[in-house]
Amino acid sequence: MMFVIHRVFDFKYLGIILEPTMKLSKHFNYVLRGVSKRFNNLQDIKRYLSLLVMIIMLNAYVHSVIDYSIDIWAVESLNCLNRMQAKVDRFLKCFFCTWVGEEVEKIV
Repeated sequence: MMFVIHRVFDFKYLGIILEPTMKLSKHFNYVLRGVSKRFNNLQDIKRYLSLLVMIIMLNAYVHSVIDYSIDIWAVESLNCLNRMQAKVDRFLKCFFCTWVGEEVEKIV
């Protein structure tokens, strides 16, 4: 019996896309796309949610994707991490501009 082993150039293991060079750039782009999709979903429903529920959704729905195995893939270049932070900052700026100060003061 003869087995053929096929070479793959990336594969997903425990939710992390691994490459032969261990650069993790494909995984970073995968996470960035996932975060973008989740921000778009939250943008669509934000008018139906209170500020407190929106903060809970943001933490559960978006930050969980960013935080999963961040200690492994965060060794990516500073430029990539700045791209991720800029995306989060843009969403939060739009997010907090929708609610007036009185509702924010109730939460804080």
